[in-house]
Amino acid sequence: TEKMAIGHHIRDRAHVVERTRRRGGDIEENQELINLDEGEKESFDREFQEKSKESMRGLEYRRRGERSDRRALPEPTQRRGYRDREGREKN
Repeated sequence: TEKMAIGHHIRDRAHVVERTRRRGGDIEENQELINLDEGEKESFDREFQEKSKESMRGLEYRRRGERSDRRALPEPTQRRGYRDREGREKN
């Protein structure tokens, strides 16, 4: 027997779909609505899709911002020499 569940949650409301595959190959699906009526299910799913798209846009914007901050380091204002293991300066 295999089980898988996916849930969409917005604050105190949720739509959870659980599928179970039995040994004989039969698939059973159960849906749980939390603080929702059957008639609200489709509009809730659309609302969830919209809110998740908004969240993804925000994440992508932040990722691009992080990348642009890491393009390159500025030129050093002063050059430092390197030292070998014995402490002698190398250039």
